[in-house]
Amino acid sequence: MRRHALSPRVRLAAALCAACLAVGCPADAPTRTNVVLVLLDTVRADKLGCYGNERGLTPNLDAFAAGATLFENASSHAPWTLPATASIYTGLLPTRHGAGGFIPKLTALSEQPRTLAELARAAGCATHAIVNVAFLGASFGMTRGFDTVDERYFENNEQVRRADESVDLARAWIDAHASGPFFLVLHLFDAHAVYDPPQPFRRRFARPEDAESDRFAFGSRADMVALRSGQMDLDPHTLARAEALYDGEIAFVDAQLGRLLAHLSAAGLEQRTLVAVTSDHGEEFLEHGGFEHGHSHYTELLHVPLIVRHPSWPSGTRVAQAVSHADLLPTISELAQWSRADGVDGVSLTPLVREPRSPGHAALAIGNFWGPPLASLRTANEKLIVFPAGSSRPPELYLWREDPLELWNVGPARPDDALDLQRRLQSALQRLEALASPARPASVDEATRKVLETIGYTDSAPVAPGQR
Repeated sequence: MRRHALSPRVRLAAALCAACLAVGCPADAPTRTNVVLVLLDTVRADKLGCYGNERGLTPNLDAFAAGATLFENASSHAPWTLPATASIYTGLLPTRHGAGGFIPKLTALSEQPRTLAELARAAGCATHAIVNVAFLGASFGMTRGFDTVDERYFENNEQVRRADESVDLARAWIDAHASGPFFLVLHLFDAHAVYDPPQPFRRRFARPEDAESDRFAFGSRADMVALRSGQMDLDPHTLARAEALYDGEIAFVDAQLGRLLAHLSAAGLEQRTLVAVTSDHGEEFLEHGGFEHGHSHYTELLHVPLIVRHPSWPSGTRVAQAVSHADLLPTISELAQWSRADGVDGVSLTPLVREPRSPGHAALAIGNFWGPPLASLRTANEKLIVFPAGSSRPPELYLWREDPLELWNVGPARPDDALDLQRRLQSALQRLEALASPARPASVDEATRKVLETIGYTDSAPVAPGQR
C-alpha cells in the first residue's frame, strides 16, 4: 500500500485533535472533560492555609491550590446550605432559583432552572452525587439531573457519615466511570456541628484537655437549642475548645481530600478532569456576637474558599477580585464545553484568570435561616448589610479590603456611600423579584423533618447578639 506524506497543515490539525482529547473537545465533538465538584459544608475560608491560616490544618488543599487557581475573595449567596448550594447548581441568586425559605415554610428548587447536573447529562456525562444532609436531597429538588444519588442522613448530627467513607465511595464510583466523561458532586459534612474530630486530628488540634479524651464535643442538637433559646452562655474557654475541635474536623476533611486528589492522579485522570473545591458557607464563633450559621451576613459566613484546577488554566494563580458562587456554573460549563449557560446571574471566571486586572463584579447575598430576612451587597471594596424594614438597625457599611474581618462599621461616617449602595441593592432586589421563579414548597415528610430537627435545624430562633 502506498503511503502519502501528510502536509504540514494536516499534521497540525491532527496534533490539535490529539490535544483536544486530553482537555476537552470542540463543540462539534464529544467532550471528554470530567468534572469533580467538592462541597465542603460549613468551612470558612480563613481556616485554610492557602487563605492565610497558620495552624497547618489544610496541607493537601494548600498543595492543590498551588497547582490550581485560587479565588481570594469568593462569596456565598446565603449563609446556609440549601440556597447557597442551589446557587452553585444553577448560577442563579436565591430569589431566582427559589430554594430556601424560612422555618417552617421551606421551599424547594424551582423546576425552571437548568442545573449543573442537567447540563452535564445533556453533554453525555455520567452524573452522580454523594450528599450527607437532607437539604441536598430529593425533598428539596436538589437531585435533579443526577443519574444516581447516594443520600445518607442519620438521626442526629453525631452520627453523620464521615469524610473517609464518603471519599471511599467517590473513589469507587470514579473507578467505575474512569472512561468518562463524568460529573461527580462530593459533599462532606464533617465541619458542621457537632465538632468531634477523630484521632489523630483531635490530638493535633484540640485544646490540651480534649486532645486524648473524646468526652467533650460541641454542637449537638441540645447545645444548639440551648444557645438559641438563651439558656446557655458561651464563655471564652468553652468557645476556644469548640473552635479547636472545629479546626480538627477541617484537618480531617483535608486529609481525606488528599486521598481523593491522589486517586485522580494515580488513575491518570488529572489532565482531563476539572476539580472545583468550595464551601457552602462558613461558621461564626462570636466575632459579631453570633454562633454557628444561618442568621447573619458577616464575612465569617459569606467568605468561602474557591479553588479550581483545569488543564487549560495556569497553575498557581491567585485572583483577588470579588467573585461569587453563581459564577461556578457558567465557568464549569465553558471549561467542560457543555451547553452554553444563558440567562444566569453568574459570569465565567476565565477572563479574570486570563487577565488578572479585569474588573470583578458585585456579589449579592439574600436571606438567612432564622430571624427577619437580610440582604447584603459586596462590591470591589465595600460591603453593605441591610436589615429588614421596620428594624431599629440601620444599614452597616464595611470597607472589606481594608477591614477584611468587618470590625468597623463606617456607615455613620459615610452616609452618602451607604445610601448609594442601598439604592443599588434595592434596585438589584427589585430586578431579581421580577425574574423570580415561582415558589415551590419543599416536600418534607415527617422522617425528613425529624432528621433536620435532630441535627439542630428547628424553629428555635437564635438569640440576638447581646441578649444572651
